[in-house]
Amino acid sequence: MEGLNALNNMFNNPPPNDARDVDKSKTKKGQKFDIYKCDYAWVDSCTDKREMRLALEVMKEDGGFPDLTDHV
Repeated sequence: MEGLNALNNMFNNPPPNDARDVDKSKTKKGQKFDIYKCDYAWVDSCTDKREMRLALEVMKEDGGFPDLTDHV
């Protein structure tokens, strides 16, 4: 029954078609960071320490990307 509820939830609340449709994550300080732009290539090329800290904070709050969070 739990699997059926998960399927119903997935059909009733589909993911957005595009990451731009998603509200940006908000940190405790009220700053915004678009978690969907954060991938391995972005982390490797980013030189802004402030933005990296913000990305790390949002990713830790989200908890859905443990390997990428470690990479940051």
